[in-house]
Amino acid sequence: AGGIGLLAALGIPRIRVRRRPRAAVLSTGDEVVDVEEAVQRDSGRGQIVDCNRPLLIALLGEAGAEVLDLGIVGDDPDVLRAR
Repeated sequence: AGGIGLLAALGIPRIRVRRRPRAAVLSTGDEVVDVEEAVQRDSGRGQIVDCNRPLLIALLGEAGAEVLDLGIVGDDPDVLRAR
């Protein structure tokens, strides 16, 4: 709202605007486990905590994007295509 007031004070009646960017984020891999399941992970089986997806979602949101979280998808190509 403050930006609109500043534009008016500067005598700028119109500006070009664009739609907010949209992004979908997902993590892939049978070895990836959600952060909420991290306490139950079995590191002996090579499981890793999904830290990139939450980070990317936060960064995209801070940048003004509309973000769709598609979660974690295993190594099944058919499931991945369906997302």
